[in-house]
Amino acid sequence: MRETFFYNQLRVTQEVISSRVSDFCVGDYTFEVGGKKKGKKQISEVPNGYVVRDEIEYATNQIIPLWAFGLMY
Repeated sequence: MRETFFYNQLRVTQEVISSRVSDFCVGDYTFEVGGKKKGKKQISEVPNGYVVRDEIEYATNQIIPLWAFGLMY
């Protein structure tokens, strides 16, 4: 459900493709979508890699709250 929400919000203005390393690639950026405890292990070697977490309020370093992508629509 998280991945579907992320995809649906970004596809309106961006080309979203699947990634071999994580969930999605959008331009030069790679996104791994997960829950509150999702870590950066999967994208640790990826330049411009970000974790998109559900159930958090604020962004820190390479972690972005999932709700923030709802503002893009």
